[in-house]
Amino acid sequence: MTEREAPRVVDQPEAGWFTMRLVKDGPKVAARIWQDDNGLWRAEINGEVQEPAGADPYRARGVLRIWHSGRRCTEGEYRYRLELKAWALANNPDHPAANPSRPISLKRMPPIF
Repeated sequence: MTEREAPRVVDQPEAGWFTMRLVKDGPKVAARIWQDDNGLWRAEINGEVQEPAGADPYRARGVLRIWHSGRRCTEGEYRYRLELKAWALANNPDHPAANPSRPISLKRMPPIF
């Protein structure tokens, strides 16, 4: 049984680690929200750091996308998703983690045996 996530206040983003999908039926990717040393809100989606836009989280690229569509996760799961992406890019370019902007289709996947 999975632990339910506490309800969020949608207009008050918080720092943390998340998983999200870039497209419907796509694989989950790592995402995070944080504030840097200068108080700027930052976002990282699938290993790509978004440009900061000031101390207002509404102007910081990617923050609201993560906050509204992401699900909280542990730092360990966040790091696992990034490592899975790196492995897939190096070893299996057809793996869903290597193509996160493409929906997963069982028709395109090779048989397991």
